[in-house]
Amino acid sequence: MHTRCADLEAQLNRQAQLPPAAPSQSHSMGGRRRLPDPERFVGKRDGVRSFVEKVDNVISGESASFTDDESRRAYMVSLLSGDAYLWYSNLASNAARSPEGLLIMTYQSLKDKLLSAFRDSDEEATAQRKLAVLQQGKGSAQEYAIKFRQYAYRSGWNDVSKMTAYREGLNVELLDRMITLDPAENLESLIQQSIIIDDRLFQYRALKRQQLIQQLRPVNRVAHPKATPVVAQNFHAAGESSAVTYDAMDLSATRQNNKTFPKGPLPEAEKERRTKLGLCRYCGGNHPIDSCPKLAVKEKKSVPGARQALLQFEPEWEVQSSTEQFHESLDEDYSPKN
Repeated sequence: MHTRCADLEAQLNRQAQLPPAAPSQSHSMGGRRRLPDPERFVGKRDGVRSFVEKVDNVISGESASFTDDESRRAYMVSLLSGDAYLWYSNLASNAARSPEGLLIMTYQSLKDKLLSAFRDSDEEATAQRKLAVLQQGKGSAQEYAIKFRQYAYRSGWNDVSKMTAYREGLNVELLDRMITLDPAENLESLIQQSIIIDDRLFQYRALKRQQLIQQLRPVNRVAHPKATPVVAQNFHAAGESSAVTYDAMDLSATRQNNKTFPKGPLPEAEKERRTKLGLCRYCGGNHPIDSCPKLAVKEKKSVPGARQALLQFEPEWEVQSSTEQFHESLDEDYSPKN
């Protein structure tokens, strides 16, 4: 027995004197990639349970690498750092000098002592206080649910109390959308409902933001083409013509189914056309020139006998004639009737 205790003391002293090995991110075993190592445990009370659970997961998932209790214990020790490793170093030194030192040689006993040393003495009350003030805030429902679960299973509350606390921490906008859903049967169902609705709200806000950006973006305005001036011909007595331009958008320059002729001597073709159709040679109206109202008005303003004098001169071309009649008369004989 004395020889066995001496061997144990020597082994524990060697472990306590060696610095902790830096854990690699992953191990390779026979060409197969191992699970990533947990982060080092430095002695924080709120992280000891999570650390132990992660180490258990790696050992369970990589059972081929941890075939005995000594390899499992050595793996956990290699992940201790700071205050946590100092604690283990003192524990190993003290255990080597007592019969109880054999207990820490097992992986399970090391876990229990680690939890007992660094676990919150009132873990349940601490978890309840954390849940009472936990809020979703500006984060997503999924992030909120992860934090909520960390404390929920330590709180000692039943499922109904956990669901009530979870709802109280959600955003008001998200709660309003969840009113229309069927009541959740348990905490996990409630969490899944909140995550689905929150994802939809996120997509909706992203779409509205994109539409607003498009509305505020300046629009390239297309300039309207400049109106092309229309050229009309003004006939003079000498037979020459000069260009008279007016804007195509000037509605007063055109009339439907009629032509407006500028003032000036009447061309021979137009004079013959009016004679052929029996139209007034002065204004182009459907009446003889002797009864032309426009000519009568002009006669009143002139001296006596001016009517016969006016008839001897070329009338002014101040005419509105039907376009259709004008085209129909182009092929007819406009020679004057004597």
